[in-house]
Amino acid sequence: MDYSILQERDNPLMHRKEVILQIQHAGAPTPSREEMRKQYAASEGVSVECVELVFVVTDFGTHTSRAILRVWNTPREELQPTEDAGESEEQTSEGS
Repeated sequence: MDYSILQERDNPLMHRKEVILQIQHAGAPTPSREEMRKQYAASEGVSVECVELVFVVTDFGTHTSRAILRVWNTPREELQPTEDAGESEEQTSEGS
């Protein structure tokens, strides 16, 4: 799997970099999302936890994909549901 950077844009407000890649995977299926994240992180010298793969599309009949990545300045924690969300569901079911 080889890739080239089509577009790279800094987003200082969100503390991240937004990247569009073109990925060549001749003779192989579309790489997994995790494989793409690891390859990009290793070659660019960033932590895998800082790389978020937003979107991947493979052109029909080719071995070329395009991907949109967000590279955060610091590792992001996974979004966790808050306890308030669970309480509101319980309140609506009790009120019925």
